[in-house]
Amino acid sequence: MVEFHNLLGAPYRGGNVVIAQNTQLISPVGNRVSITDLLKSQTITLPTQSSSNIRRIAASPDGTFLLTVDENRRCQFINVPRRVVLHRITFKDTVNALQFSPDGEYIAVGTGKLVQIWRSPGFRKEVFAFELVRTLADCEDTVTALDWSLDSKYLLVGSKDLTARLFCVEKLKDGFLNKPHLFLGHRDSVVGCFFGYDKKTKKVDKVYTIARDCFILSWGYTGSDSETDRNDMETSSPPSPGTPEREGEGNVDGGNENSGEGFLHKGKWERLRKDGFKQSSAKVTACDYHRGLDMVVVGFSNGVFGLYQMPDFICLHLLSISREKITTARFHNLLGAPYRGGNVVIAQNTQLISPVGNRVSITDLLKSQTITLPTQSSSNIRRIAASPDGTFLLTVDENRRCQFINVPRRVVLHRITFKDTVNALQFSPDGEYIAVGTGKLVQIWRSPGFRKEVFAFELVRTLADCEDTVTALDWSLDSKYLLVGSKDLTARLFCVEKLKDGFLNKPHLFLGHRDSVVGCFFGYDKKTNKVDKVYTITRDCFILSWGYSASDGENRNDMETSSPPSPGTPEREGEGNVDGGNENSVKKRKVFDGKDAEGEGYLHKGKWERLRKDGFKQSSAKVTACDYHRGLDMVVVGFSNGVFGLYQMPDFICLHLLSISREKITTARFNEVGNWLTFGCAKLGQLLVWEWRSESYVLKQQGHYFDVNCLCYSPDSQLLATGADDNKVKVWTVSSGFCFVTFSEHTNAVTALHFMANNHCLLSASLDGTVRAWDLFRYRNFRTFTAPSSRQFVSLAADQSGEVICAGTLDSFEIFVWSMKTGRLLDQLSAHEGPVHGLTFSPTNAVLASSSWDKTVRLWNVFEGKGATETFTHTHDVLTVVYRPDGKQLACSTLDGQIHFWDPIDGVLVCTIEGRRDIAGGRLMTDRRSAANSTAGKCFTTLCYSADGSYILAGGNSKYLCMYDVADQVLLRRFQITHNLSLDGVLDFLNSKRMTDAGPIDLIDDDNSDIEDGVDRQTRAKLGYDLPGSMPNRGRPIIRTKSLRIAPTGRSFAAATTEGVLLYSIDDSFIFDPSDLDIDVTPEAVHEALKEDQLNRALILSLRLNEDSLIKKCIFSVGPVDIPAVAASIPHRYLQRLIEVFGDLLESCPHLEFMLRWCQELCKVHGNTIHQNSRNLLPALKSLQKAITRVHEDLADTCSSNEYMLRYLCSASANK
Repeated sequence: MVEFHNLLGAPYRGGNVVIAQNTQLISPVGNRVSITDLLKSQTITLPTQSSSNIRRIAASPDGTFLLTVDENRRCQFINVPRRVVLHRITFKDTVNALQFSPDGEYIAVGTGKLVQIWRSPGFRKEVFAFELVRTLADCEDTVTALDWSLDSKYLLVGSKDLTARLFCVEKLKDGFLNKPHLFLGHRDSVVGCFFGYDKKTKKVDKVYTIARDCFILSWGYTGSDSETDRNDMETSSPPSPGTPEREGEGNVDGGNENSGEGFLHKGKWERLRKDGFKQSSAKVTACDYHRGLDMVVVGFSNGVFGLYQMPDFICLHLLSISREKITTARFHNLLGAPYRGGNVVIAQNTQLISPVGNRVSITDLLKSQTITLPTQSSSNIRRIAASPDGTFLLTVDENRRCQFINVPRRVVLHRITFKDTVNALQFSPDGEYIAVGTGKLVQIWRSPGFRKEVFAFELVRTLADCEDTVTALDWSLDSKYLLVGSKDLTARLFCVEKLKDGFLNKPHLFLGHRDSVVGCFFGYDKKTNKVDKVYTITRDCFILSWGYSASDGENRNDMETSSPPSPGTPEREGEGNVDGGNENSVKKRKVFDGKDAEGEGYLHKGKWERLRKDGFKQSSAKVTACDYHRGLDMVVVGFSNGVFGLYQMPDFICLHLLSISREKITTARFNEVGNWLTFGCAKLGQLLVWEWRSESYVLKQQGHYFDVNCLCYSPDSQLLATGADDNKVKVWTVSSGFCFVTFSEHTNAVTALHFMANNHCLLSASLDGTVRAWDLFRYRNFRTFTAPSSRQFVSLAADQSGEVICAGTLDSFEIFVWSMKTGRLLDQLSAHEGPVHGLTFSPTNAVLASSSWDKTVRLWNVFEGKGATETFTHTHDVLTVVYRPDGKQLACSTLDGQIHFWDPIDGVLVCTIEGRRDIAGGRLMTDRRSAANSTAGKCFTTLCYSADGSYILAGGNSKYLCMYDVADQVLLRRFQITHNLSLDGVLDFLNSKRMTDAGPIDLIDDDNSDIEDGVDRQTRAKLGYDLPGSMPNRGRPIIRTKSLRIAPTGRSFAAATTEGVLLYSIDDSFIFDPSDLDIDVTPEAVHEALKEDQLNRALILSLRLNEDSLIKKCIFSVGPVDIPAVAASIPHRYLQRLIEVFGDLLESCPHLEFMLRWCQELCKVHGNTIHQNSRNLLPALKSLQKAITRVHEDLADTCSSNEYMLRYLCSASANK
C-alpha cells in the first residue's frame, strides 16, 4: 500500500515557526507541516493536511501536540509522534497569535480583537474536546502578540491599538480580575511582548514590549505600599531610572491591591527605558525573547536581524540574511521629463525647485544632483512657492488643488482646493503667512507648519479690490505690506497687519500702466533697509519706478539720510503721483501712533510718486517673466522672443541682453545671493542656470521633448541611456539623475538601445535607417551600420562577445547582421512576414530570437547561417520577446494580452499568463466602449526578467506595470505609474456630465487667447501627425509604457512612460534624517548627544558641522560592540565625508583594529550604495585604500624583521 512519505523542494511561504525539544524545527509548508531535526539534519513532512495554507502553529511544552490554524481559520490538534489529527475546530475570526501555556493545560488564541483561552484537549476522547474557559475582550484592535508567565497565571497581550495588556488568568478568591494592566506609550502596533524574570527569584520583575516602528520599551515592576511579604523581590536589582519622555503614559497603576493570590496585579509598573533599533525606513516584522539569557532577537523588513542583550540594550549582532526583492520597489526618481511650464523657485541658494508634470523636481546646483519628490498632484502643477527656510513647499495644479509638502521628509502634510485659478503664490518673509492670488482675489492664509489640525489652512484676510485677474505678488521684508499686480493695469499696495483702529481697507493705487502688470517689487534703501521705492513691470515692455515720500506730519529722519528720488517722468504726471489715502484717516492714525515709522508701519501714511518710466526696447515682444533682487537692486526680464535682459536699478543700466532661444521665456529667477539667473522655456522643455558675472552656464538640462521610446542600463547599473522621438540619445547618471551627454546625429526617432558588455560602448537603432555605435569615453559616433537600401530599424541586439550586431526592420520584415569590428554587413535573415519588433540573443549560446507581427517567434543560428532553426506560432501578433538570464526560458507577449513562456531547448510551451485583466484600467476620453469592456485592446508591449529570472515585469498601453511570479504565474504587484489627470487613460470611469455635443468638455479649447499669461504649457497637438492631410491630434497625451528594464544589480528598474523615465528602487538612498528638522546643529548639541549616549545622532551632527575634531571625537566615543549599529544608521549622503575621515585617521591613529572594524562595517552595511555611487566616492575610496596599503606595508616590514623575536615571545609566554 503506497502512502505519503515526504515533501521535498517546497518553499517556506510564511507563518511562524516553533522549536520543540530544543532541536526540532517545526515550520509550515503550504498546507502541511515540516519537522527538521537540527542535529541529525533530517526533514520529514507530516501526512496531515489543512484546507489552505497554514497561518499559525504552536507546540505544547513537551512537543507532543501541535496546533495549526490555516487561512480559513480552521484549526487542527495534531499528535506529533503518531502523526494524526486528534481534534478540529474553526474560529470565528482570523488568528494572529497562538500559544500553549507553560504547564500545557491552556491554549491562548488571539482571534481578531478577542483573546480566547481554551483548555487543551490532550488525549481525551470527547465530543467537544475544546473547552472555552474565558474570553478577554478588552483590546480595541487586532491582537498581534501573546506571552504566558511561567506559572501560567498571567497573560501578556499586544495589540494594534498601540497598547499591551497584562491579564490575570487564574481565578482569585473574589472571582476573576477583570481589569487588565495597560502598557501605553507606543506609537505603532505592538509586534511582541514578553515577561522578564529576576535571575535569583525566577519571578516576573519586568516586561518588554516591541513596537513595529523599531522601538523596544522596558517596564519594571514595583510592589505596592501595602505589600509586606515581598522580601524575595527586594533582593533583586532595582530598576533603572525611567525615560522622561511621555512619563504620564509610562507609569501604570496595578489596580485592586486587595485581590487574591498573585502579586503582579497588586503593584505598579513603571517604564524604565525606551530604545530604538536604528533601522531607518524599516519595520519590525518578527521578534522573540529568551528568558534564560535575557536576550531579544528582532527581524526587520529590510532583511536585517539584530541580537540584543537586555536590559542594557547592547547590540551583540546586526547582520543581513536576505535581500529585499524588486517587488518592494518604490518610486526613486524621474529622468528625461521636460520642463512643461510653471514658475521655479530657488531654496537655500542652491536648491532649484521646478515642476515636472504633476511632480516636483529638486536640483542641487552644487552637487549636480536631481531628485524628484514621490508626491503627485492630480494634474500638471501650475504654481509653486517655497518657505523662506526651504522646509515647506506649496504646489497648485491646474485643477486648483494645493498640496503643502514637507521637503525633508518628502510627504504631503495638508491639502486644500481653491475656488479659482491661482496665478500668483508667495510665502511671507517670516514664513507665517501665504499670499494666494486666486482669480480677482488675494487671499492671505496662515501657514500650517507642523501643526496637526483638522483645518490646517486658516484664512486670515481676503483682499477683493482688484478688478481683473491677479498676476503678481510681493511681500515687504517685515511681512506687513503686500504689493499686488493685476490685469486691470494697476498695482496695489495693501497693509496686511492689523492696526490699532482695525485693518486698513483702502489700498494705494499705482496707475499709469498701458498693459497688465507682470511683476511688482519693493525696493529698499541700502542704509536703512526700509522700503523707499516700488518697481512695476508691464507686459508691453515698460518698467515704472515709484518713490516714497513721507507726509508733512511725519518725523522721518531715517528717510532723510537716503538719497533723494530722481525727477519724475513728465508723461502722464497726473496719473503718476498717487496720494497715500485720506488725510483724515492718516491724522487719526497718528493719534494712536506717536512713534512714526517704528510703530505700526509707515508706507500707508505717506505719498508715492512716479520717478521714471523706461522701456526695454523689444519691438513686437512681450514681457513674459521677471524677477528682482533687492540686495543688488537688479531686475531680470524675459521676453516672448527668447531674449532676456539684466538691468541695474534705479538708473536702468542694461548689463546683459542676450538670446537663449527662439521661444518665449516662461520663468526667470534670481538665487538668494544674486549671482545666478534661472530661466525656463516650456516650448523647448529646457531649464538653465546662468552666472551673469562670469557669463557661464551653471546648469543646462533639457529633457526629451517627445516620448521616450527605449532605454537601457549599463552592465554596472550606474548609467542609463534613453532614446526618444526627438531623434536624441541621452545618457544619464542614475545616482545623480543628471544627463552628461546627448547624441543628436540621428535624423529620425530612436527606437532601440543596447549597452555593450565593456560598459563603454552604446548602440542605437533609428527609423532613419542607421544603427550607430557611440564611444562613451570620447563622446563620438565611431561606427555607423546601414542596410543596402533605406530601411527603418525598430529592434536591436548584440551577442555576448559584442562581435555581431543584429537589427530588425519595420518595413521590409528583415533582420540585418553586421560585424562590429569591420562594420560590414554579414547576412540578411528573411522569414518574417511582419515588422520585427523584438530581438534578443540567448545569454548562454549564439541563438537569436526574433518576434514579429506575423504571430511567430523564430530562433536563428546566426553564426552557422542556416536560417531559422525553430518557429513558435501563436494565435495573435507577437509584440516582444525576451530570454531569461539563464537562457533556459523564453517569454513573449501577444496582442491578446497574454504572456507565453517557451522552453527554447525542447521547443514546448511551458505556461501562459492571462494578463489582460491585470493591465486593464483607464478609459480614454474618446473611447466609445463602456467601462466593463475597457480590457479590449489592452496588451503588453515590453517585458523584462529579473536578475534571478524568478520575476517578470510587463508594461504596455495602460497606466499599470505588472510584476508576475514566473513559477506560479501569479500577479505579485501592480504599479500605477501616474495619477496625473492631465494625461488621458488615468481615470477608470468618466463623468458623463462633462460630455457635450462637441465632445468631452476637457478637450475643448476655451482659452481667451493663444498665449496664456499664467502658465505656458508644452503643447502636443501635432505629435505623430506631421504628414500632410493627416488628422490633428485633438486629445490629450495617452499614458503608456514603451520600454522596461531591470538593472543588472536587481535592485531597481526603469520604465519609459509618457511622463518620462520613472525609476523604481528598493534602496533607501533618500531616507529622512530627523536631525535635519528641529535640532540645532552646533558643537554644544554634539557634546550633549554624547553625554546622553546618543552616538549615532552625535556622529551625524558632527558630519553636518564638518569639523574634524568633533567627527574624530564621536568616532572614538563609539564602543567596538556598537560599531555595527552606528554604522548602519549613517545616512548615505554622509558616507563620502566619513570615508575621507577614516582615510586620514588610518595614517596617524594607533588604534588600527578599531579603524579597520569601522571600515569593514561601512562596507558591509553600505556596500550597495558604495557600488552604485562608486564614481562619486572614488577619490575617497582611493585615499582609504592608499592608507590601508601603507599601514599594511609598515606592519609587514616590522613583523618580518622581528619574526624570530615574536616567535620567542610567543614560546616564552607558552612555557611560562
